[in-house]
Amino acid sequence: MSFYISISMIEASLWGFNRDEYYHKGKNSGPGYRYWNKEHTKLEWVQQEDFEKEYSVKLESNQTITDSDVANFIVATQCWKVNAKTLVVEAELINGSLLSETYSCPSSRDLDEEEAKRICMREIYEKVKFLLAFLLQCAKLEQRFRGENEKE
Repeated sequence: MSFYISISMIEASLWGFNRDEYYHKGKNSGPGYRYWNKEHTKLEWVQQEDFEKEYSVKLESNQTITDSDVANFIVATQCWKVNAKTLVVEAELINGSLLSETYSCPSSRDLDEEEAKRICMREIYEKVKFLLAFLLQCAKLEQRFRGENEKE
């Protein structure tokens, strides 16, 4: 048996308690998301908690990765000195992954901690932006592939 990864992007909107009663009468209650099914033939509804577990990356646009997208993907950062000349910055991402960057200088008197943190965070930011852009392009390819197969 082989394993495959599918990366998809969907358009969805969060609905509150009152205006979405039509979409989830019965056992479903509380806020949820309304979205088109994969075939794009009918609107579906899922509870907010379940939706946000499955689709943890919310983007501002389906065309590009924005500064906000990157900032929202980084949930926590921490910083520590390894020694008098070296600083490490670690960022926890929304999916639980950790990215770290290290800054070192020739002499302990040359280490400006604030500048080192800024440099490390800029590098982490660029890595996250690159990774999100890659995912966005994969999702676009998956949508295009699905669209071409539906024509046949």
